[in-house]
Amino acid sequence: MDFMVPAGVRVDTGDGSICLPDEVRIRMLGRRQLFSAKRRPVFPRTPQQIKPGQSYDFVISPDLGVKQQFWVCRGKDWIPTVLGNKLNQPRRLRVTYVGKHLVTIDKIAPLGIWMTDDLVPREYGFVTTRSNRYAEWQNLVFGSTREYEEEAEVEEDHSPLVDHPEYLTPKAILKREPKAIVEEAHSKRRLRIHPVRRSSLQ
Repeated sequence: MDFMVPAGVRVDTGDGSICLPDEVRIRMLGRRQLFSAKRRPVFPRTPQQIKPGQSYDFVISPDLGVKQQFWVCRGKDWIPTVLGNKLNQPRRLRVTYVGKHLVTIDKIAPLGIWMTDDLVPREYGFVTTRSNRYAEWQNLVFGSTREYEEEAEVEEDHSPLVDHPEYLTPKAILKREPKAIVEEAHSKRRLRIHPVRRSSLQ
């Protein structure tokens, strides 16, 4: 079986499978998968279409009474974000599309996998929320969504920065109100300058 190593074929005796170079697994004859009861993959319940810069939330629920850890994987143009409850336990998975065109996530697309704490996924590409790769994914999500938000703000907001009052165009000679004329007359009387009389002693 020395030819398997140069060809990139891996034999997993614990899992009872053979992994080919293109990540295709073949079950070994007469072997039973040991960890099937301790791993549960998560798939979309229905196909979902996501526009560029938008996201969709999927509900994820662990098995009750079993201490499990949730692992996530990303697609070519979409990135997952794990959302937890008040106890910081994973309950929802937000998938954000970072591509340029409309995409459809099929029911067979793996979003994540529940596994017991003593196991790790044997498939390639799964990470935990505490890993550095997951943090890099979230930076890509923030940059992508922020870019589309700024573009939407530029397209929608065409108003001037300073408020300009609008006045109706006059169609006739405007007449002053009598009250304004009386107030103007009183103000002129108060500002009237009286001449100073010279003293008779001079």
